[in-house]
Amino acid sequence: MSDPKAPARSAEAKPEMVTASIAARRTLVVDGQAYGPGTQVQLSVEEHARLLAAGFLHDSRVVQIEPSMGPQFRGPVNGVVRPT
Repeated sequence: MSDPKAPARSAEAKPEMVTASIAARRTLVVDGQAYGPGTQVQLSVEEHARLLAAGFLHDSRVVQIEPSMGPQFRGPVNGVVRPT
C-alpha cells in the first residue's frame, strides 16, 4: 500500500543526477564521446553507484597517492651502482 501523505511521483520524473570525476587511468564513453581521467561528468545516482563500485570514478573519501618514478640510481662507481 502506498502512503497517502507521500508526494506522488510522475512517470516522467527525471532521475536524480550527481557530478562525478573519472578515476585515474580510466576512460568512459558516453553517447560516443570519450571522457578521460579527472573529467567531471553528470550521472544518475544508479550509474554513479555502479561505476564507483567498478573503479571507474574517483572516490572523494579515499586519498589518492600519486605514482612515483621509483628509485633513482647513479652510474657505477668502482663497479657498484648506488641509489641516490
